[in-house]
Amino acid sequence: MSNCFISSEPVTFRHCLHSLFDLQAIPKRSLLHQLAQLTPTTTEEGRMERERLLELSSPAGIDDYLDYCQRPRRTVAELLRDFPSTTAAIPRERLFDLLPTMRARAFSIASSPVAHKGVIQLLVARVGDVRGHWRQVASNGNISGV
Repeated sequence: MSNCFISSEPVTFRHCLHSLFDLQAIPKRSLLHQLAQLTPTTTEEGRMERERLLELSSPAGIDDYLDYCQRPRRTVAELLRDFPSTTAAIPRERLFDLLPTMRARAFSIASSPVAHKGVIQLLVARVGDVRGHWRQVASNGNISGV
């Protein structure tokens, strides 16, 4: 019996980057602060990166954070590219603590280009509280001419 909660098969680092971590999420200030703690300060580049990450994650730096992350909708992947010394210093096992994971979607693209050429099929489910009772509504819609 496997004690791995993700899969019964061994999970590769590549699989985690592709299917587990949400690298398209907008980074939170707490992530910036945690990255700053991991940034090596043995080089000038590292010291500059650490200072900038601490600045962006501080309460006084909220406007800078909004201008850098929120308004342009900068992603975690872009953040990691912008801070190469920090990124290189992150131990792989810490990625599970640091990086956001993908959230479940409320829809699924259920198309088959072989069965329905030029049609995209969506399956959407909505769950809501109606007068104290839970109900689920599902819809299957087609988008033609794509």
